[in-house]
Amino acid sequence: MTGQALGQPCFATERLAMRPMTVGDAEALHELYRDVDAMRWWSSPPHASLADTVDYVTARLGSASWRGWVMTVKGDDTAIGTLGASETKPGVFEIGYSLVPRHAGRGYAREGVARLVELLFSDGGARRLWADIDPDNAPSRALVERLGFQLEGRLRALWETHIGVRDSVIYGLLADEWLAKG
Repeated sequence: MTGQALGQPCFATERLAMRPMTVGDAEALHELYRDVDAMRWWSSPPHASLADTVDYVTARLGSASWRGWVMTVKGDDTAIGTLGASETKPGVFEIGYSLVPRHAGRGYAREGVARLVELLFSDGGARRLWADIDPDNAPSRALVERLGFQLEGRLRALWETHIGVRDSVIYGLLADEWLAKG
């Protein structure tokens, strides 16, 4: 989503509504960001306090290069997860996503990410999307694989995280591949 398309304020699926993230979402997202298991695959440790989450969300709101949305269940404006996209080169976007653990297993992450992918390819001028995932994050890898992303490589010792130095696997999806899926 370049220019105006990246600024598209809201989008939806059958069950979800996505809207720009606000500082007010920190309280709901703190359930995710404080969770030791959920944060295992992040480069930062679990948040010790709500103030940490407020700071984290506030920093993301000021980013000119990273656009973030929260996922909500239609009819309830409480954030249950996040989606993000950053244009790393013209027509090339990194995507990211997260889900509050108690909402896992319902297909929300896949539904939200699939809609973001569709918008990036159809309205955003993307030719390529990619995701950077910890090799041991099996649920995240499975999600992008179900959407048609291809494993493109492994970057060894890329991230120094709260659980040690970690490799990263890169998944990519081209517009032609997405459109061919119909």
